Amino acid sequence: MRIVEVVSLLLSVLVLGPAAAAPATHSKVVPFVLDSTESTYPFTIRVEGTYELNGDTLMVSVRAGEIRSAIPIDLGEEGVATDIRIAFGLGGVVKEGWRMEFDTPDQVLAPKLAPGKSVAFHELKFVVSGVAHAPLADQWLSVRLGVMQRLPGVPEGLLSSYACSEQNILGPNDASRERAKRMKTAYSHTC
Repeated sequence: MRIVEVVSLLLSVLVLGPAAAAPATHSKVVPFVLDSTESTYPFTIRVEGTYELNGDTLMVSVRAGEIRSAIPIDLGEEGVATDIRIAFGLGGVVKEGWRMEFDTPDQVLAPKLAPGKSVAFHELKFVVSGVAHAPLADQWLSVRLGVMQRLPGVPEGLLSSYACSEQNILGPNDASRERAKRMKTAYSHTC
């Protein structure tokens, strides 16, 4: 390297920070399966695809998925859900349990879902934004399924259920392994 190139590189590091001197890197594409079908949720979801962390965003690509109604068929029209939608975000531990944050906008998948029926979907994209300073080693991918419903004994309106990754965004750790165990016995309370 000539002296001019060295001085130029040093100035760019001083002005722009160390990232300016590093070559651009691409994060790895991580496959996922989120599956709440064995839970006690009245509406469940199974979705598979990949995610990729890219700077301040988590790019989620859904390859395929299915939403199912576990509502008994004999409820008829009372058991029909409408405005079936999903959104992705990051799950994280809070004092009261867990919550989903950095939510994407909802994508509506179907106008209605009858009791005992399912809706398949394919090839969707979601962008989880603003995650550059999130504690990703302690957070996991989650999807929220929302339906409008008027089930007997449940307040009429939006009802949400979730499916969560067993591992954290940056890979498994002790906390994610413990959460995965709890999800097997109490899925609806853990995710």
